[in-house]
Parts: sequence; structure tokens; C-alpha cells
Amino acid sequence: MNVTFAFNLVQAQSDVWPLYLTPLGVALVALAGVFLKFRERRTRPPE
Repeated sequence: MNVTFAFNLVQAQSDVWPLYLTPLGVALVALAGVFLKFRERRTRPPE
């Protein structure tokens, strides 16, 4: 694959990248929150 072609493709899609990045960031934050909650519940001794 031509490197300049790939670079032009990235440049053309640069306007759209936040649309892909935003849901990814939201999903990562949600996963981190669930993970922390699950870990906190596991480390806390049962009552």
C-alpha cells in the first residue's frame, strides 16, 4: 500500500475522527467505572 495514499486517506478522514473517538472514550470511562465498582465490592469484606 502506498504511504502517501494512506496519509491522504487519514487527512481526508480527519474531520470525522471525533465521531469515532467520542463513543470510544465514553465506553472506556464506563468500563473503568464498572471495573472500579466491581473491584471495590470484591475487596470489601462481606457483612
